[in-house]
Amino acid sequence: MELQVETARPPMITKGEDCLCLYPERYWIDYERRIIEAASFDPDGEALMRLTIAGSSTCPIDRVGRILIPQRLREHAKLDREVVFAGMGYFIQLWNPSAYEEDEARTWARSRDLRRSLAPRMASKGPTGLGGPEEESSSG
Repeated sequence: MELQVETARPPMITKGEDCLCLYPERYWIDYERRIIEAASFDPDGEALMRLTIAGSSTCPIDRVGRILIPQRLREHAKLDREVVFAGMGYFIQLWNPSAYEEDEARTWARSRDLRRSLAPRMASKGPTGLGGPEEESSSG
């Protein structure tokens, strides 16, 4: 994933649960819009907007390719010299290595339950790009 895709604008960074979330600008715009739409007249939505949108910042990339993270965000995620980058599809999580290891251990401990709870939603979407029914019917 490229952080600056077809734009001179830097990516956006915001607080996650125990990490930071880094979004390419074009994905951030859509994500921000969806939060704003979902949050209208909802106190929980407003709280999420405050945490996610109001707490966000541009994250410039220097000439060497390093991202420049504001101090307040580094403190939130307890980032020091070493950082774990976890690709999450359209965004990247940045973790303190020990926090990442702890979260990964907790997640693995409940991985069966996670798969069971997500299986119905994943199955309803159908396969994409794997020769599924959508591709077979359109090619014949």
